[in-house]
Amino acid sequence: MIIRNCIIVLILFFLTISFSEVSEANNGISIILNDQKLIFDQPPVIEDGTVLVPMRALLEKFNMAIEYDSNSETVTAKNKNTTIIVTINSKIALINNNTKKLRVAPRIINSRTMVPIRFISEALGDEVVWHEDIKTVNITNKDYALPIFIYHWVVKEGEGKGGTPLSKFREQLDYLQSSGFETVTPDDVYDWLSGKKILGPRSCMITFDDGNLSVYTLAFQEVKKRKMKMTLYINPSWMDNQMTDVFRQGQEGYHFNWEQAREMVDSGLVNIQNHTYSHQQLDLLSKEEQKIEIVKAQERIKEMLGYTPYHLAYPYGSYNQDTLELCRELGVHTAVTVKNSIAESKQGPWELKRISYIPVDKIFRSTEKKINFQIEEYTCLKENL
Repeated sequence: MIIRNCIIVLILFFLTISFSEVSEANNGISIILNDQKLIFDQPPVIEDGTVLVPMRALLEKFNMAIEYDSNSETVTAKNKNTTIIVTINSKIALINNNTKKLRVAPRIINSRTMVPIRFISEALGDEVVWHEDIKTVNITNKDYALPIFIYHWVVKEGEGKGGTPLSKFREQLDYLQSSGFETVTPDDVYDWLSGKKILGPRSCMITFDDGNLSVYTLAFQEVKKRKMKMTLYINPSWMDNQMTDVFRQGQEGYHFNWEQAREMVDSGLVNIQNHTYSHQQLDLLSKEEQKIEIVKAQERIKEMLGYTPYHLAYPYGSYNQDTLELCRELGVHTAVTVKNSIAESKQGPWELKRISYIPVDKIFRSTEKKINFQIEEYTCLKENL
């Protein structure tokens, strides 16, 4: 009889657990971040009118580092600008050392730390809207734009024509670094556009087109000193033939070679991508000719550097509908133009705009032009955008 009663108790216990888990799994709560539905291994739950979600899974979308202290039962999430600390079963949280009282305390469900989604999202400056009728939380990340800077070559003072003066390039890098900007890669941008990652509020991408030798001899040395990342869009035929660039007469005028390219890639700071094989104006080519230009460059870069470049820069900024169709067909992740503005998600993955640091001294005037990045204004130190 005792054994029989124990079995009944155990059955009831497991039935209760199963019902609870099913109830949570089937609560129908959806979390939408920038039009992308988020999927969690532990479904969201509602407690006292507050939606709780797995903290780690959510904050990794915002590119935050997560640490858990089992002794104090505290979870700390950090990026360059924000530190969030919560304690299990405590309604007191910290945002950058400022106390915040929570309506519902974080708790653990199925080994996942569940936290109020509104608290976390608003701590990061996002808008949160709860739609009761469809049980959906909509999160809009206000940091939904990205400055992508475009350069072509760098020159020492008094050497060569055009190009970005080395002193100005250093000044620009120092400005970005001292202002707390984080340099990202095309893969980061692709994940951002795909809703897989939220870029930090001060993210930017530094790009160079054409593979000029000065990128290796000058620009690479400067980013390496600062541990900043940059992306190079290259034309393999120019590298293979060491073609002299007639627009850059008066300086070395050649392109870095594959050995130098490998050195830069191996540093972990440089990402080399596709600028087509021979730098032809794509909108003047047939669709098949465009495909050859893109694919041949992909194949050559893979042969020489060991990976397939899935990101593209259009030569001369030229492209047409055939180009966009090819990007889709060939699995190109992102493509950048030379249209002078901020990159925004609404531009789509294959028409991203870039900010041109034109090669004149007036780039750095004392009067700074500001651009609204939707979450706050950043100083770009560039006029006539």
